[in-house]
This record gives sequence, structure tokens and C-alpha cells, in this order.
Amino acid sequence: MDADDWLELSKIPKDIQDQFLEIAILLRNRRISKTGAGFIFERIRWERWVDRGQREFKCNNNWRAVLSRWAMEIDPGLKGFFDVRDRPSRR
Repeated sequence: MDADDWLELSKIPKDIQDQFLEIAILLRNRRISKTGAGFIFERIRWERWVDRGQREFKCNNNWRAVLSRWAMEIDPGLKGFFDVRDRPSRR
């Protein structure tokens, strides 16, 4: 992750960061070797909207890439868990 990624991450609510990482680790521990951030986002949405009744909850799809990079950086066991693309401006 670069400085722009860290800046973008700082704009994402901490509870979303934590929940994203928690679900990624849960999947890894269940022997799932690879998934997409979209799968985790839909799980977060389900838990917030259906289980908790938080109908006003929003989860921005633009957060997927930075959360994927962040999760793989802070937990070495998640390295390669998500496919992420290089951004043209950062190659």
C-alpha cells in the first residue's frame, strides 16, 4: 500500500475495516483460499441491513480495493487471498 491507499483507508469507518478483516480471516480459517471483496461486502450489507436492521447503512464499493490491499498487508496469512489490479497511475 502507498500513501494514497493509507489516506483512502483513513476515510473508511473503523467498524467496516474491522468487519471486513474479521470476515476475511473467518473465510481463510474455513479453508477458503481466495475470494472477492464483493463477496465480503455483501455479507457486511446483509448483517447490517437484515440482522441489525440498519437500513440507513451504506458500504461504498469504491472501498473494496483498498480494504483488500490493507487486509493482505496487515495479515500475512491473507497474502494472495484477493486478486487486486495495479492502478495505471501507479505502475
